[in-house]
Amino acid sequence: MLLLFCIALTLALRWRCAVFSPENAGWNETVDIHKYLHLAQNPLGSFHIQPTCWRIGVPFLVSLLPMDAYAGFDLLNVCFLALTGWMIYYWIRKMEQSPVMGLLGLLTFYALGSATKLILWGVASGDSGSYLAQVVILYAIAARRDVLFAVALLVGVSFKETVALAGPLYYTMRVQTLRPDWSLLWRSVVLGLPAILVMLGIRLWIPSYNGDPAYVAQVGPHLSDVHTGVSEYTFAIGWTIVKEALGKTSAINILRMFTFGSIGIHFFLTVLGVRLKPDLLLRWSPVLVPTGLSLFAALNADRRMGSFFPFLIVCSLLAMRYLSERIRLSQEVFVLAMAVQWAALLLKRDVVILPADLALGLFLTVIGTALVTGRTAASTLQEPRQ
Repeated sequence: MLLLFCIALTLALRWRCAVFSPENAGWNETVDIHKYLHLAQNPLGSFHIQPTCWRIGVPFLVSLLPMDAYAGFDLLNVCFLALTGWMIYYWIRKMEQSPVMGLLGLLTFYALGSATKLILWGVASGDSGSYLAQVVILYAIAARRDVLFAVALLVGVSFKETVALAGPLYYTMRVQTLRPDWSLLWRSVVLGLPAILVMLGIRLWIPSYNGDPAYVAQVGPHLSDVHTGVSEYTFAIGWTIVKEALGKTSAINILRMFTFGSIGIHFFLTVLGVRLKPDLLLRWSPVLVPTGLSLFAALNADRRMGSFFPFLIVCSLLAMRYLSERIRLSQEVFVLAMAVQWAALLLKRDVVILPADLALGLFLTVIGTALVTGRTAASTLQEPRQ
């Protein structure tokens, strides 16, 4: 029943999403969708523009489906996001031992438009598969299932190389002191080694030709450009392009882009969660630091902020536990608050991220209404271990 519930939530988001298609004005611009479609429609290893050419997992699965590549990516997005929500429930249960908190974690994910509806809108990418892999990895760490951890990490890096950042969490989530635990560190390295070898193998098998003028001319700018007019993919080039774009943006809009503008109510809850448990920053640093730096090398800030969703969920649950105990509201009220956030994403097909003022207003309205009506049967919430 829980999986059906997750499928229903995902299908509703997909139904109310004006997905990126040839009818969109920006279809002919430099966008990654063309690279992913090309990967799925051609033999593995025949495309050499990185980093997309190394993200072969999802395009390979699409190529096995009895439908065109565009529809295949669309279908797999729904499947992966539904499974991600389902696994979030069991991941939270392993930390919380609370079914209601598991449900709250699940809804916190689906209410985050930059991690769900934005992925559905983009259609072709490896993001939805990588999200599922990350949550399976986190579940495996919490459940102490080492083989599952190693397999999920190995498969995940074929979807997207950023999944490798979840590997060190095996150590940081389990270590008990700041002093090194050499036995645990060695075990984390051994379990992560197969995934590292897979990443290296893919790169050796599919060399990058971004800097090869002949190959760039052969495939054309539609497939070779990483940014408009630029085929090279380096942090320095990315930073130059981002710096130029930020220079044309007001300070308040930059602030919004990297905070509440991309993740709405989740930003405010996360700030409170970190204040309550500052060591979360250290435990999650293997993911937070590299992903944070990537914000300065690519223009899609909304998508990258959404990729923080596991950390946002943990912090948000901590914050809502604290609020529940502080103002004596039952945890079911917060479940309703997140369900309302999700429902608001259905209002307009062309809106993939709730405006921050609307997200905050809806959240406060639900909480305020519950306080006024006296729904204060606050049950005790258990604090997540990580």
